[in-house]
Amino acid sequence: MGLATGLILLTIRGAAGAAGPSPQLLGVPPEPHPSLVEAARREGRGLLYATQDPAITQAVLAEFTRRYGIGVEFIRLSSGPMAQRFSVEAESGRVLVDLLIMTDLRFLRHASRQGWLARIAGLPPVRAWPREYRTEYWIAVALNPEGVAWNTGLERLGVRDWRDLLHPRFRGRILLVDPRLAPPSLPFFTLLLRTYGEEYLRQLGRQQPILVSSVVPALQQLAAGAASVLVPAVQSPVQALRDRGAPVEIAYPSPTTPSPSLAAIPARAPHPNLARLLLHFYLTSDGQSLLNRGAFSPLPNIPGTLPLPPGLKLIQPDPDDAVALRDRIVALLGL
Repeated sequence: MGLATGLILLTIRGAAGAAGPSPQLLGVPPEPHPSLVEAARREGRGLLYATQDPAITQAVLAEFTRRYGIGVEFIRLSSGPMAQRFSVEAESGRVLVDLLIMTDLRFLRHASRQGWLARIAGLPPVRAWPREYRTEYWIAVALNPEGVAWNTGLERLGVRDWRDLLHPRFRGRILLVDPRLAPPSLPFFTLLLRTYGEEYLRQLGRQQPILVSSVVPALQQLAAGAASVLVPAVQSPVQALRDRGAPVEIAYPSPTTPSPSLAAIPARAPHPNLARLLLHFYLTSDGQSLLNRGAFSPLPNIPGTLPLPPGLKLIQPDPDDAVALRDRIVALLGL
């Protein structure tokens, strides 16, 4: 079953960079056809909306421009504002963006039903991608397993099991992403509910967590010592802080949600050939290495990426089910 529907269990790969088949056999697409490159060049400068860290995206786009001589502007948006912005564009018939990269699976499902997304299933780079990470309208370009981050100066033991968060030492010391303000976090809380039951969420709420609206600014608070742990957290922004010397670490209790970064092309993209070429580049080994450096690619053997932790189960609850459980989750957490 693909990313489009249902409860998904993603298969764990071997270590990135380990010996094995060539990257081509593992799904890295061939070079784009020269006619696509030429058509994209004729269309001019493009526009990307993406949720990734600006430094990461700029590195990808700089290499794309160096390789193909095509400039791409970039606007960073979290998934909620991106969905709102693109909805206005699509409903008005004045689409400005050429490629979307977001984590809101439910919105992309809605957009495809509205006819707002182009079919990408037939594109050569998409056909070369692992089946479990692609659908007719969007494709996973990164995996962002939900983990727990902690300040190593305040918390020495770390967290290896979601039930560790109920320990008395974490009372009043948990930064918790508010499911009311961050809808993409709802599948994560749904998984906790289904795995550990209602009492777990009640006890987590009794830990008097400090509510936050999104991960990146919350990580800054964590690094500054405002709390001991952040739930949920993802690898890339943690790694960026660690690279700057911040006292933060992350672990991935099992099971957890994959929170994939999903790329889609608008049906009315103003530069459709550029959009296809840019998506193609994101799916190459070079594009994956730049996008997922120090993090997790859907492909194995990508230089600079990390292997998923051994034995980690990635489970994706259906996003519609997660939204249906929203009020129950909020009530159990006592929010």
